Amino acid sequence: MSEGSGAVVEVLDTSVNSRGSRAWAQRIRKRALVLAKQLDTGYMELARILYDVYDCPVDGDPKNPSVLTSWGFSSFREYAEVELGLHYKKAQRLLSIWYVLEIVLKDLDPKIRERLVALGATKMRELARVLTPDNVVQWLGIAENDSHASLLNKIQAASLAARKTKLEEQLGTGEESDEGTPFPHAVGLGGGEAPQEGASTDDGFGGTAAPPTQAEADADLFGVGELKVETFMLAPAQQLNVLTALARSGELTKSSKKGYNLDLICIDFLATNDFSAQTHQAQSRSTYLSKIERLLGVRIVAVDARDPSDVVYGIATLATLAGEKPAEPQE
Repeated sequence: MSEGSGAVVEVLDTSVNSRGSRAWAQRIRKRALVLAKQLDTGYMELARILYDVYDCPVDGDPKNPSVLTSWGFSSFREYAEVELGLHYKKAQRLLSIWYVLEIVLKDLDPKIRERLVALGATKMRELARVLTPDNVVQWLGIAENDSHASLLNKIQAASLAARKTKLEEQLGTGEESDEGTPFPHAVGLGGGEAPQEGASTDDGFGGTAAPPTQAEADADLFGVGELKVETFMLAPAQQLNVLTALARSGELTKSSKKGYNLDLICIDFLATNDFSAQTHQAQSRSTYLSKIERLLGVRIVAVDARDPSDVVYGIATLATLAGEKPAEPQE
């Protein structure tokens, strides 16, 4: 403590040697509370503090648990959500941003680093998944000129291409197991994909940047409701087929949502394969054609190939074209 002009001022030791001390811990705890309300401008400082809170043990002694336990929290997740009001996954992404910029890109030109930080947390959380010392300048240029949605699509396309290349190389060497290997990302079906912890640890960091799963990313970025996750075991050749199909579907839909693209692929399969039950055929046909209408922004009228007088889809569209009020809603 020091005194001046009758006022008492608390002086905290912020040197490296103080890391983990009680004074240091209280200082960063108070600062994190302020920054959590200023994410637009203070996200990098908060990211550094979150990493410190996660990484630093009490009193700086590696034998002790994380400093957050001295504040009464049992986990990093509890600290982020209860103390700071941050969703756990958002806190994880901030950790990833700091780790990539300060550890992976530790030798980065300060001016380049400033430009990256200036992009904001939203774009940086995506870039943290792909940045390396070799590609940082290229991705920075893209991020500075693209919208968030465009940047996300390009990052996912690049990630998909990298995974396909790795699989192709693996298949080229004959390294394939009959038992299959886990699909790198959960493939969501149905109404979407729900944020689930799965096999991830509480911290989700583990010494390397830990991006969210595709299910979590879709739920966060696209504002979908409660989602479901399906996980498949695939051999490398099967993975390559799935990735290729998803990539081609994404080119058609202009969407990076794997669940949506997989749904379109499945609808196409159902519509182009015979079923024994007539009702299944009709339902599949109607669902498929309505999907195509929405995808291409057109209206479709279809007739039975064996009986051109039998309109199997598009009655309402025909009625509209004829200037009549449709008797029933479009299939």
